[in-house]
Amino acid sequence: MSVRPLLRLGADALGDYASFTDESSISGHRYMLLGGISCRSHYAQVIQDKIAAIRRASEFPTDSLQWKHYRDRKWPSYKQMVDFFLEENALHRVDFSCVVIDTSKLDHKKYNEGDGETFFQKTMYQLYVSIINKYDANILRGFHGRRESPYEMFHVQGIINSGIARKRGNAMNRPLRQFEYMDVERSGPHQLTDTLLGAVSFYWNSGLRRSGESRKTKLANYISAECCASSLGSKTPIVMSHFDIWEMKLKVRGPPA
Repeated sequence: MSVRPLLRLGADALGDYASFTDESSISGHRYMLLGGISCRSHYAQVIQDKIAAIRRASEFPTDSLQWKHYRDRKWPSYKQMVDFFLEENALHRVDFSCVVIDTSKLDHKKYNEGDGETFFQKTMYQLYVSIINKYDANILRGFHGRRESPYEMFHVQGIINSGIARKRGNAMNRPLRQFEYMDVERSGPHQLTDTLLGAVSFYWNSGLRRSGESRKTKLANYISAECCASSLGSKTPIVMSHFDIWEMKLKVRGPPA
C-alpha cells in the first residue's frame, strides 16, 4: 500500500510528474472512460498517506475507498477523500484528466485490426500524451490499475514514447520513464481516481442511474456540485486543464455493406 519507490528514484526533481490512471464502464455501457489523477511525483506519497489515514479512521478500515465499495454508511470517509481532492485540485496540486469514448461509434474490425486491445492502446496514448503536454513534463511516471491484457506495459510505454519522440522531432525524447500496473486496492491515488471516474461515468451513462448504482447518487451529485466543472456529464472548457473531461473524436461507423 505504498508508492514510496517513486521517492527512492529521486522523484522530487522539477518536471517530474506521476499519473495514476484506470478505466471505468468498460463493458455494457455506451460511454467508456479512461483517466486519472496526476501530480508532481514527490506529492504522490502525500496522497497515499492521506487516504490511508482516512481508511484507518473509518468504520470499515479494511475496505478500499473504491467507487464499487460505496454505501451510505461509508459516506463520511468518501466525503473526506473527495474534499481532500477538491482542495488539492483548487490549488493545482492534484489534477484530474478523463477521456470519454462513445463505444457506439467503435469499429474495431475496420480501425483496430479487430482487436479491442489495439484501441485501448490508442486511447492510453491519447490520454498520456495529453498529460505530458499539460505539464511539458521532462519525466512522467505512469501507474495504471491492474487489468488483464495480452500486452506487457513496456509495449504500450514504447508506443507512447515513440509517438512523443516523433511529435517533438527528437528520437531521444522519452518522457514516460515508468509505466507499470498497480493494485487499486493498495494504492490511495488509484482509489481516488476510481471514485472520480465512477462519478463521471454515473453522469454520462444514464443506465447507471436507473440500476443498482443509483445508491451512489449522493456521492456522484456531491462531486459534481462541489468540483469546478459545471457538470460531470459534459466536456469541460479547454482552459480547465486541472479538471479535464474530454470526448475522444472517433471516425463514425459507416453504413453496413
